[in-house]
Amino acid sequence: MKTKSLSNVLVLGIPLLIISFLFLLIKSEYYLNEPDVLIQAITLDFLITIPLIYGILIWKKDIPKFTIISAFIISMIAASYILPENQQDLLKQVKCIAVPVLEIGVLSFLIFKMRSISKSFSKTGKENLDFYDKLKIACQSAFPGRVGDLFATEVAVIRYALFPPKKKELKSNEFTYYKKSGIMSIIAVLLGLVTIEVIVVHLIVAKSNEKLAWILTAIGLYAFVQVFSLVRSMARRHIEIDSEQNTLHLRYGFFAQVSIPFESIIQIEKNKKSLPQDKSIIKLSTLDMLDTHNTIIHLNKEHTLEKIYGIKIQFKAIAIFLDYQDEFIEQLEAVKN
Repeated sequence: MKTKSLSNVLVLGIPLLIISFLFLLIKSEYYLNEPDVLIQAITLDFLITIPLIYGILIWKKDIPKFTIISAFIISMIAASYILPENQQDLLKQVKCIAVPVLEIGVLSFLIFKMRSISKSFSKTGKENLDFYDKLKIACQSAFPGRVGDLFATEVAVIRYALFPPKKKELKSNEFTYYKKSGIMSIIAVLLGLVTIEVIVVHLIVAKSNEKLAWILTAIGLYAFVQVFSLVRSMARRHIEIDSEQNTLHLRYGFFAQVSIPFESIIQIEKNKKSLPQDKSIIKLSTLDMLDTHNTIIHLNKEHTLEKIYGIKIQFKAIAIFLDYQDEFIEQLEAVKN
């Protein structure tokens, strides 16, 4: 056990040791006396030697080989901060080539993984996974820890905003949650306010700091795209009563989701009252006070609500809004009993 722990420490320790050595070398008199001779070699150490050594260290371990790309990116970022600004010509050339190649490579890999997932689930009779389900599985298998969740969120934001999956006809066991709640009107106003705020803030801040103004504008525009993407995903990801798997799938666009076995449900309550402050009942909606609810589902044990960026919340009761509440309760009670 100790040997395995030591081995895992070396996987990160040796690359970090090399980065530290290169940092000290650049600060040394030896480098200052011969910068033109050493700069190319040091740059190549960052871009090739460190990722290569990391790859050798993990090759026979359970660590995904795909993380070699992560090691390359981290090493390239470290080089950007450590190498003198006026001596980054080679680094900048590599960035111009590597960044688009990595983006295309990662997206191609994810598409391949998603196609493989689709085929494997089709063979097992579980072909009902949608785009976001497949994307999450692909990203989590490709990237370590929460990195997979973060990457899945970013890809989903772009996909649903610009190239949303086609709308499918609502099945008898699927239920919408946004048509009668008034949330779409609220979101429309919210998007309008964000647009106005972005313009006003940019004009005010640009008078004193143009760079900061553009940074704030980029943040505001990204917030706009996120909310717009949520709206488009809500029309494509519905609440579903899955009688084949005896599971209730609660979804709020791609912003929140949880699958609850029928056996865990002890009560379905019609309730529009304000929720208790102690968070004993959570909302499926990620818009919190802006959105409403009309149904509370009580469980016999804790389940985990998965939100964007890998955020997870434990709960035993969850509040949702249903456009057709009576039909939902009637159907769920019928298949649950």
